[in-house]
Amino acid sequence: QYRGVVSIRIVGHTDLSGSRHFNQWLAGKRAESVKLRLLSLGVDPRTLTVSSRVGGGRNVAIDVVVRVPVK
Repeated sequence: QYRGVVSIRIVGHTDLSGSRHFNQWLAGKRAESVKLRLLSLGVDPRTLTVSSRVGGGRNVAIDVVVRVPVK
């Protein structure tokens, strides 16, 4: 069901409140939780990369690259 997926980049974010160290940890935890969920759904772990960023809000960004066959 995930054929054609080349890569999935997961980036956890936090806002700027709190210490930088805590925010970096929290952003990483957010991204890792999404990664675990995708793995539980059968996504190939070789396609996943995880990173974290302080700033940018309280969210997780997911970029998916899919290879589309040319006809």
